[in-house]
Amino acid sequence: MFAALAATALFLMSGRWVAALYTDYLWYDSLAAADVWRTRVITTLTLSAGSFAVAALFAFVNLFAVRHSVVSLVLPRRIANIEIGEEVPGRYLFLAAAILATVVGAALMLPGDVWSEALLARMGRPFGEADPYFGADLGFFVYRLPFETTLYFWSILVFGVITALVVLLYALTPSLRWDRGHLYVSAYVRRHVVMLGGVLLLLLSWSYRLAMYRLVASGGGAGGMFTSIDHRVLVPAMLLLAVVTLCAAFVVLWAGWSGQLRLAFLAVSAVFILSVLARSVAPLLARRSVGPADAIAQESPYIATRLSYTRRAYAVDRMRPEAIGAGFRSIAAAASRASLWDGSTLALAAERVRRVRVVGDGAAWQERDGVLTALLVEHTSDGALDSRDVWGITRFDPTSGDERGMPVRSGTGAGFGDESLLDEPAVFTGAPGYSVVSDSLGRLVGVEMASTTSRIAHAWALQNFRLLFGEIPLDRPTIVQRRDVRERVRSLAPFLVQGRDVVPVVAGDSLYWAIELYSASTAYPLSQRLTVLGSERGYLHHAATALVHAPSGRVRLVVVPVPDPVAASWVRQFPRLFVTVSSLERAVQIALPPPGDGARTQALAFALAGFRGDSLELRHFASPDGADSAASREPIHVALPGAGVATLWPLLDEQERVRGVVASESGPLRATTWIPLESDGLRWGGVLDRLRSADTASHESGLVRSPVRVLPVAGRAAYVQSIYQWRPGGSPRLARVASVLDDSVRVSSTLVAAAGVPASGTMLAPGRRDFRAMTDSLYRTMRGALARGDWSAFGRAFDALGAALRQAAP
Repeated sequence: MFAALAATALFLMSGRWVAALYTDYLWYDSLAAADVWRTRVITTLTLSAGSFAVAALFAFVNLFAVRHSVVSLVLPRRIANIEIGEEVPGRYLFLAAAILATVVGAALMLPGDVWSEALLARMGRPFGEADPYFGADLGFFVYRLPFETTLYFWSILVFGVITALVVLLYALTPSLRWDRGHLYVSAYVRRHVVMLGGVLLLLLSWSYRLAMYRLVASGGGAGGMFTSIDHRVLVPAMLLLAVVTLCAAFVVLWAGWSGQLRLAFLAVSAVFILSVLARSVAPLLARRSVGPADAIAQESPYIATRLSYTRRAYAVDRMRPEAIGAGFRSIAAAASRASLWDGSTLALAAERVRRVRVVGDGAAWQERDGVLTALLVEHTSDGALDSRDVWGITRFDPTSGDERGMPVRSGTGAGFGDESLLDEPAVFTGAPGYSVVSDSLGRLVGVEMASTTSRIAHAWALQNFRLLFGEIPLDRPTIVQRRDVRERVRSLAPFLVQGRDVVPVVAGDSLYWAIELYSASTAYPLSQRLTVLGSERGYLHHAATALVHAPSGRVRLVVVPVPDPVAASWVRQFPRLFVTVSSLERAVQIALPPPGDGARTQALAFALAGFRGDSLELRHFASPDGADSAASREPIHVALPGAGVATLWPLLDEQERVRGVVASESGPLRATTWIPLESDGLRWGGVLDRLRSADTASHESGLVRSPVRVLPVAGRAAYVQSIYQWRPGGSPRLARVASVLDDSVRVSSTLVAAAGVPASGTMLAPGRRDFRAMTDSLYRTMRGALARGDWSAFGRAFDALGAALRQAAP
């Protein structure tokens, strides 16, 4: 009976596994990504088989040794009233050891989610650049070192579990027992434990080797910088320890086999003493032997190397430097192109006023003929239509509010209507895991459920037998799985890191969801570690954009024009999974959003390292930002001339003055640009105080201030802060806008009013005063750059002055 139940359970579990594997293949094949499924399955099976064999063999060797310590095993057997001891045959003990080893090996297999790491270690494309200390290609640190570290930690786990099992089994025998207040350990057990100690020394030698390479990623200096002590003391020490510990491991193994336990103790003691001397005493003596002045000179080359690798690790070298004067020609031009609403606050206002649910993370942003528009994807259930789900796109003017401070819906003056209806998307954020729908037009990406085989497989895999016996649509029934946007993209590209936001993209009458994908590494050498996307990383490059067609669920991974080596490796491995920007429709190319997380990371790295060849100035993000805790920290969106929609981040120098803004552009290229600004002499803290003190109605209850934004206007900074009336449980309303313009503080209903734009909305033409302010700013920049010998900044300002003069010429 028990055997029948066990066989039935095994059949059901194995059948579900096969059904899940088959339905997974059908899903990947429907997305033209069968090669991803095939590679994942083959790599996972190879890793599982290899790790199972190693763990099971190591377990069996140790369990076989334990079995040999047992001379005989006698179990009591009762016949009627007579108790007879019966010896268990040796072949049964051997079989028990083999079965237990098999169970342990199956339990300790490598997890399936390391397949991409293992594959990248095998096929990763070289960086073509060697690190200056080991001479290894940077691909070794990004590809092989992480997978080798994973194998090391798995080996530690296997060793620990099997060692604990061996000790437990010995404790069940007389060979290891507590006798009269003392622990008795037989000679056989001591030899076995010493042999395990030799294996532990092998693992310790491996850890010293890995630590030697990890030093270049996380050294002993400030912020994990690789220092001269790491280079000249710790790296040789780790290499010496690795070699000595390896030799000691073989000595201990031989000593355990031959019973020379004293020799094993001496070898272990020597490794311990050498480890203390090499890792603690030697670095301390090296630091004390160098004076403060010599230490600064000694660390200078390492600091320069760190800055250089930081630029490459976060693609700072791909940023485009603009000249002073880039951005808006006047505040009047900026007023109608800068958003006073961030996407999160706009979505919250729409949800509470219009009684809808905004789908996606914030708004889609569009620029057309100089007009900035925010689009929200809204979902509601209309009771008048039998609770039919209604989906639509509503367009808002984010640069102003109505007389009540509520968001203003865009009219036809922008060249399009303010609202349009959509069919229910097949894929969206927060969607249920799967659904079976009728697809008579064949537009959905899914698996047909017409055949009995498909219905049985899906019912078994999903544990929902209504798919087999229940009613399903008659007209081309199709099952759409992984309807959540993130889950769908993660299944196709688990080897790339997803950005924080699922951004709606509207092109014509089509709705897409966009998720930015990044190549990331924690083992990239010598760069500054930054906390990005929830983890500390040493390398982050924008790799692709996952573009999911909402009505059908089709996914396209749009690779960047110049992919980094990691992204290029995946493109070469899965060429059918990726497409180029030029293959997209022109409307989709223009609507591609700025890569926010990647640009922000570039800005962070640029603040630390600057451009190559620039005179280094300390820069940092504007903090504090003057915002209340309830406000969103989303960067400002603007319609930047010549760059489409862009997001802006201000950077400050060591005197807390704004030095410029980093702009992340939308569209096909989506470049990140540094727009330098002439110093206006205002310190950041002083600007925050002036903006807060200028708002005479700041005593009102329910006020929420957004972060202070910086707009590049005629080569100088214009400071803007939106103030919302936002009571608990209510909808946010735009109360007013505080701004610092031309060293004067103004509080108005909108930035357009503060700039003096006529009510008709016609922007004032830039006048002579704007032109003179720009040329004066460029002239001062050239003099400052000349005084400090910064020829790169001098050249950019000189080119900008020439462009301004040519543009002003009749």
